[in-house]
Amino acid sequence: MSCLTCSNCGFVNFLPPEPQPQILKTIQSSDSGLVPQLLRGSRPFLNDDYDLISTEIVKLERLQSLYDAQLQEIESRRRPILKSMENRKSIYTPIRCVPRDVLLEIFHSVCDSSWQSTNDYSRKRKQHSLNMNGPLWVLGRACGLWRDTLHTSPVSWARNVVANAPFSEHALQILRFYLSRTSEHPLNIKIVHNTRKPSNDGEIMSLLL
Repeated sequence: MSCLTCSNCGFVNFLPPEPQPQILKTIQSSDSGLVPQLLRGSRPFLNDDYDLISTEIVKLERLQSLYDAQLQEIESRRRPILKSMENRKSIYTPIRCVPRDVLLEIFHSVCDSSWQSTNDYSRKRKQHSLNMNGPLWVLGRACGLWRDTLHTSPVSWARNVVANAPFSEHALQILRFYLSRTSEHPLNIKIVHNTRKPSNDGEIMSLLL
């Protein structure tokens, strides 16, 4: 397949150097005459008509293939442009103008509100620091700014550490990551552990105590 490449932007034109408008003009003349007549049954379908329609279908399929190739090329170049534009526009969003200490206060308020949002004991059992659906984890997944702000704020991780046993399969790895974020900051820990149930949580408890 022959193609032309723009020396300025690098766009690749897969359309062959033949008069495409003339081909379309010829085919479209059938759309306003022969094709509607055949569709409505206002004239018989002759052998010559069959040959003409078959030839036009081949040409249209070829044009469709060529235009599809162009659209794919355009889309592959469009995606990074949109991403770059989105990144630059997001710089002007109001939340990025909020000072870091104010942003952290907002995060802490959200976390406190989450812990106090229910009096249901069964739901409170699920609200603990090693639950990846907890407020700190969710806030850190919102965007790079929020993640970096939280990951460089030991007090955010140390101010309210809640651990409910029995622990999940990946609780130990989660706890190690969690504690690495607290650095040397003093921890405010709350541990809920049911000693009546058999437990293999010794390593986790040794990290917390």
